[in-house]
Amino acid sequence: MLDLIVGKVGPVFLTILAGFLLTHVKIISREGIPFLAKIAILFTVLPSMSRAELRTGLLFSDGMVLQRDVPVRVWGSATPGVAVEVRLAGHSVSGRAAADGSWIVELGASPAGGPFEMIVSAD
Repeated sequence: MLDLIVGKVGPVFLTILAGFLLTHVKIISREGIPFLAKIAILFTVLPSMSRAELRTGLLFSDGMVLQRDVPVRVWGSATPGVAVEVRLAGHSVSGRAAADGSWIVELGASPAGGPFEMIVSAD
């Protein structure tokens, strides 16, 4: 649910909302922290914790053409340590981002065909 909310309104808006709630709302909980401020903190901190940062190399984009009958290397960057999966034309490979965030996987050779959809995801 939180990812859905963040995807629709964006983390910048949620940060602004959190700042507003922290400075203007005076509903105090037992711990002395404004109740809505607690919610605002959750909306700004949890999205960054729940999403792995994932990028592919600049070469990979809509309309790209891949060489047929040869293995295809796919690379990019992600949050260090997260698992990365790449799927293309019935092939699926996974790897893990290194300490510096870089990752690379190699898909098996595919015959000519298409159009295909490449899906790159992280846990």
